[in-house]
Amino acid sequence: MVADIGNTIDFLHRVRALKIRGAKGYVGTSNIAWNTLSYSLHCCKNLLALWISDSDVSKVHGMSTTKRTLRRLIVHYSMNNIKDLLVEDVPVVPFSEMQHWECLEEVDFSFNELKDIDESIQLLGSVQRLNVSHNNITEIGCYLQLLTSLNELDLSSNGISSIHQWNELLGNLKKLILSNNAIKDVSGLSRLYSLEYLDLQNNALEVLESVYPLGLLPCLEELHLCGNPVRNVIEYRTKVLEAFGERSCEVSA
Repeated sequence: MVADIGNTIDFLHRVRALKIRGAKGYVGTSNIAWNTLSYSLHCCKNLLALWISDSDVSKVHGMSTTKRTLRRLIVHYSMNNIKDLLVEDVPVVPFSEMQHWECLEEVDFSFNELKDIDESIQLLGSVQRLNVSHNNITEIGCYLQLLTSLNELDLSSNGISSIHQWNELLGNLKKLILSNNAIKDVSGLSRLYSLEYLDLQNNALEVLESVYPLGLLPCLEELHLCGNPVRNVIEYRTKVLEAFGERSCEVSA
C-alpha cells in the first residue's frame, strides 16, 4: 500500500499535462454527487497544461502549486467567478502583492457563466492570449489593463453593448475578437494603436459613421464586419476603407 501511494505521488510529480472532467450523477450507489467532491493539485509540481471541464472550480485545491510552471490553462463549463479558481482563501494582501502565475501564456475561460472579469485576473500577469468568449460578460472592468503582456483577447458571444473608453481599459492588444455581441459604436477603440486584427461580426453597427473611428488605427490590417446592418449600405466596403486614407490598400475588410 505504501509503495503504491509512493508510486502515485511520484507519477503526479512528473505529470506535465492534466485533464480533469467532472461527471453528472452519483458515486457508485452512494448519495454523493461527483461534482461535490474536492480534489487537490498539490502533488502536481511540474504541470505545464491544465484542462478542467464540466466540474466546479471551487472544489479545486492547490492551484498555487502550478504558479511557477503552468503555461496553458483551459476551463469550460465549470466557473461562475474567476477568483473561485485563482484564489483559495480570503486574500490577506492586495492582489498586486500576491505571487503571480509566472509562465502562464494562454488562458481559455470560454463556455462558463462569467458575468465580469474580477480583480483576481491580475494574477495572470504573463498571459498573452485570453479567451473569455461564450460567457455573460457585459462590462470588462478595469483589471485587464494590468495584463501588460496580453496581445490577443476573445470576448465573442457575450452581452457587450457598449465599449466606451475601452482605450483606457485595454493595453497593447494586437488581436481583438468581439463578434456576436450587441455593439453599436466603436469609437471606444479608436486609440488602441497596436491593434492589427479586429473582428466585429454579428453586432449592431448600423451607420458608416459608427465605423469611421477605426480609420485612426495605424496598424490595423484585418477588419471583419459581416452580419452588421451597415453591410446593407451601398458600396459600404469602399466607404469603410476610405476611412483609412492612404492605408486603405493595406486593410482587408
